[in-house]
Amino acid sequence: MTAISPLLLRLAVAALIGLAVGIERERSGQLDPSRGGRFAGARTFFLLGVLGGTSGWFLSLGWDWAALALILSCGALVTSAYVATARTLGVDGTTEVAALVVLSLGALAGTGELSVASGAATVVVLVLSEKDTIHGTLRRIDPTELRAALYFAVLALVILPILPDRAFGPFGGLNPRSLWIVVLVFSGLNFAGFVARRLVGASRGYGVTGALGGLVSSTAVTLHFSRRSREVPALARGLAIGTVAASTVLLPRVLVVSTILNQGVALSLLPLIGPPLIAGVVMVSWWLWRSPLAREGAAGDVPADVETRSPLGVRSAITMALAFQVALMAI
Repeated sequence: MTAISPLLLRLAVAALIGLAVGIERERSGQLDPSRGGRFAGARTFFLLGVLGGTSGWFLSLGWDWAALALILSCGALVTSAYVATARTLGVDGTTEVAALVVLSLGALAGTGELSVASGAATVVVLVLSEKDTIHGTLRRIDPTELRAALYFAVLALVILPILPDRAFGPFGGLNPRSLWIVVLVFSGLNFAGFVARRLVGASRGYGVTGALGGLVSSTAVTLHFSRRSREVPALARGLAIGTVAASTVLLPRVLVVSTILNQGVALSLLPLIGPPLIAGVVMVSWWLWRSPLAREGAAGDVPADVETRSPLGVRSAITMALAFQVALMAI
């Protein structure tokens, strides 16, 4: 059996990349012929992939000028098509940008990077096909969540790299970078709990609300449910289960943090945390299964402290990190 030529394989992968993107563009309706300014369909994307693969092959041969001329020519064609269409129809340009991506990935495949080009093309097609899902998710993002994510990125990507990674202090036990990593762990847990509760919703019953609120602050949940039980004594049992759920969630949080920081400590805590964790899970599960009240909406019973506080809880994270560091130095 004759082996497939490496050149043919590269061009085939580049062409298939263009075809996959072109089919998605056709299927999604972005290239509706009725709009009167159709730029490209599956066949055009197929050819763009071949042209990109050819330019990549030129690069692998050292024909840089030929490859550059081919890529620039195709890029100019795509750009002029977008300008002409945007003036008359006001399109968003996604298809034209996708065409440029096909050229780039085709060139990458033409140089022999078949796995990278194919993987990137798969991601591109997935992103294009999930337009409604992505836009819907973006519309549901709360400004507080977005700011918190940006702040966390600053904490992790800006502040952490500039901190010195060496010990300071009279006992040589204070390492700024290690201390900041602990802060990031606590802040990340707070933020993850905040987002999880937002996604699931707070009206899933007192047990579920307590568990999700406990991811953010079990203390705030306990205080709020205690006040609520005084106001409405008939709800005391459900609110008590919500408090148990919030406290139960705290136990695996402690175990996760201990495992990240010191596995030996985590193993020592496991026999102490295990029994109350199992008891809490059994109690909350039984309540959710037996009590109709627990499955009723609990909207309005969301702890105000949990809703208004910073999702990252940086101050509390710093306080906990300092306390942890002091405990380590004392040991």
